[in-house]
Amino acid sequence: MSEINSSCFVIMPFSKSSEEHTEGYWTRHFEELLKPTIKEIGVETYRVEAMREDILKKIIQSLVTSPIVLADLTDHNPNVFWELGVRQSFKHNTITIAEEGTKLPFDVSPKATIF
Repeated sequence: MSEINSSCFVIMPFSKSSEEHTEGYWTRHFEELLKPTIKEIGVETYRVEAMREDILKKIIQSLVTSPIVLADLTDHNPNVFWELGVRQSFKHNTITIAEEGTKLPFDVSPKATIF
């Protein structure tokens, strides 16, 4: 296992975004796939969870300060696209992923997305 030397903020849906992609699906996707996979290369992975403090403030802070951001564009979640736009206004080092077969909007389709 690699030593943790960086962090990656994940932007993705939390709640049901389609019949197939329920809240449980997204939780498992993060906890069982993304988090352990990214940790293998020495990068700590996190997402903003519901909390008492201002969640939008925490999201924007993470978008601006995280060395790496990973955005899951599957199901075209409006919050994910908004957060991606904020991130790209400030920094690069953003990785986009989507489930195979996802048709991306024209303004993000030229970006190298991992399917």
